[in-house]
Amino acid sequence: MNDAEQVMAQVWSRIIGEVRKMRDDKYTLERIGSILGVAKPTVQRWLENNAGGEKTAFIDVLRYLKALDIDLKDLLQEDEPEAPEVPAAQPDSALLDEARAENSRMALELVGAQRDLLQARARIIELQDKMLELEKYSAEVADKARRALVAAAASKKAEAAPAPAQTAKRRLAPSQFPDLPPIHLQGAD
Repeated sequence: MNDAEQVMAQVWSRIIGEVRKMRDDKYTLERIGSILGVAKPTVQRWLENNAGGEKTAFIDVLRYLKALDIDLKDLLQEDEPEAPEVPAAQPDSALLDEARAENSRMALELVGAQRDLLQARARIIELQDKMLELEKYSAEVADKARRALVAAAASKKAEAAPAPAQTAKRRLAPSQFPDLPPIHLQGAD
């Protein structure tokens, strides 16, 4: 008989035992069948053969166990012999000293790694600050260059524009127009 068959035989033995107790307590076959969810002839066959159905699905066996309030884990552990208690082994002092030394070495490595990590973080912060300063300086230079370009463009535009005509009144001298007779305006003298 393999392990699975032994387990099923053990389970069915317990189920049949519980069914027999119920019969001893004057339960009818119908009532037992109702509790287990099977027909009266099935319960009668189990009691007559002193075994359950070979073709019964495992899920149905679990349902019977649940209906009878039998825990499968507890049932399986009933037949397992208890393991003898083994006293804890005493560690070798040289081995223990070696483990302690290794533990100390690893702790020092960890402290060193943490120190290196903190230094790296500090350097990153320092570089980020320098980047911010460079970005600020770059923005200032770009702003000055933009203003200088705007001023140069305005100056160039001013140079290219024609000078405004002088609107001051000039007196024309008669010598500039020798062929014209002199004009006398009344009240101009």
